[in-house]
Amino acid sequence: MLGEYKYYAFISYKREDDKWAAWLQKKIENYKLPTSLRKSNPDFPKQVKRCFRDTTDLTAGVLEKAIQQGLQASKYLIVICSPRAAQSTWVCKEVEEFITSGREEYIIPFIVEGQPHSKDEAKECFPRNLRELSGKRELLGININETGRDIAATKAVAHMFGLQFDTLWQRETREKKRRRRWIITLSLLVALLSISVAAAFIFQNRQMRINQARAVAHRASQLIDDGDSYLAQRILLQVLPDKNDIFPAPYVPEAEAAMRKAVGNNSAIFKGHTNDVNSAVFSSDGKYILSASGDKTIKLWDRKTGECKKTYKGHNNRVFSAVFSLNGEYILSASGDRTIKLWKKETGECIKTYEGHTNFVLSAVFSSDERYILSASSDKTIKLWNRETGECIKTYEGHNNGVASAVFSSDGKYILSASADETIKLWDRETRECIKTYEEHNSIVNSAVFSHDGQYI
Repeated sequence: MLGEYKYYAFISYKREDDKWAAWLQKKIENYKLPTSLRKSNPDFPKQVKRCFRDTTDLTAGVLEKAIQQGLQASKYLIVICSPRAAQSTWVCKEVEEFITSGREEYIIPFIVEGQPHSKDEAKECFPRNLRELSGKRELLGININETGRDIAATKAVAHMFGLQFDTLWQRETREKKRRRRWIITLSLLVALLSISVAAAFIFQNRQMRINQARAVAHRASQLIDDGDSYLAQRILLQVLPDKNDIFPAPYVPEAEAAMRKAVGNNSAIFKGHTNDVNSAVFSSDGKYILSASGDKTIKLWDRKTGECKKTYKGHNNRVFSAVFSLNGEYILSASGDRTIKLWKKETGECIKTYEGHTNFVLSAVFSSDERYILSASSDKTIKLWNRETGECIKTYEGHNNGVASAVFSSDGKYILSASADETIKLWDRETRECIKTYEEHNSIVNSAVFSHDGQYI
């Protein structure tokens, strides 16, 4: 794959972005290509390994010899793009070196902050010579703010090896699942073996059972600290005394203390999604949990058992939020495919799709009477919908950036919105007038809610 080159990639960056450059280098160099891909592509290495990264800014008037040699010895140029990098003379020179040598298609813009081709110079993240490439020569960046860090890094690797991202991501996901299954199977076999050995000697060796109980108590405490007290309770039940057993387990204070700690924490870990989980909410009766994920699905979980009762599929992009209706019969979801969907909880049927936003829909909620739906979007707007007809009744405009969330007041007269423009806005629902703007934040506001009495935000 490397051919005449010594390095897979040269990482170009501004010194203030060193942490991103160091992270990306480590991520790429330690990336293990899926076994199935390496079998069909014998030239693919097991790990990427070789990337060139300078540790300080250049001080000379031209590219230093070592840097120029590194550029010439690298097949790809990965540019850590940010408003700082866009202003860097040295990043520009390193990009120019690839362009003038006829290797511009081997440049990978990796956006960590700002926007390419922005009208706001302070937010521009592409160096000048990248911005000047147009038409068929224009390069598209990999933006971590749109995909998340891990997906962005995988996209960079896919580009370097001429692979479709979906192919690499699916193979990687399958391999991770396969490894996870092997680990789980091995863990279960080890656990079963341990239990079998203990059962065979439990009557003859009381001390062994005491030691086992202490070990389980220690493991249970670790699980509780990791947030899974439900699993901790299940394994502790195996070593705590039970008067119904023919040979009751010996009493071990550590096991009792761990059980009290587990019951007091009352937490669990639910596993089943294959990508980021963007939101999770309880049903009003507390029996179920609803989760929304970047894997394009919504899942309904039994709170007590941790069992996934139903998976709702139909969105074509990541699902940012999902909520229950007040009566628990319906589910409302907001997605990166620019739609809102209304589902029947029991059947999993999508009964209505609301279309009208021109960018990601980041949240959607029911009104208190469930006649209306309120949605917030990256297209800078909030929309009020008639639930039954699907008609967009009103659009609230005033934010200067994406709107992350919007909620009704308890009486339904007002709307509260939180935005990436660093503000919170209070709206009159009927007139669409922005009554007040709260501007104390100095970064993205992800959510805002009313207090129960409606007096505070």
